[in-house]
Amino acid sequence: MQGQDTGETEIFQVYKPQTQNRGLRYFAADERAFLTPLSHLSIDVEEINSAVVVIRDGTAAAMRYGLTAYDAAYVDLSAREGLTLATLDTSMRQAAEQSRITIFQEP
Repeated sequence: MQGQDTGETEIFQVYKPQTQNRGLRYFAADERAFLTPLSHLSIDVEEINSAVVVIRDGTAAAMRYGLTAYDAAYVDLSAREGLTLATLDTSMRQAAEQSRITIFQEP
């Protein structure tokens, strides 16, 4: 599935494992259940660095955490900025716990 923006793609990735029995479709109730707790978070956009810096830092974080560069970027950002990490991914949760990063829990 290709989303219109990164947010839609991210939501799909969260629903993918749970929706396989429903033909990879997600429903409005699922979306609300996922997004409502997240709507209480304060979200800022980080300044964009050069491609070389992003690749170098991303590769280093991936190696440090034993994750893909994509997943490591979220863990690394949480560590650098002291942010809470919202993920259902077991490997990301383990990396966050090892780095003493707070993991988002539903209220």
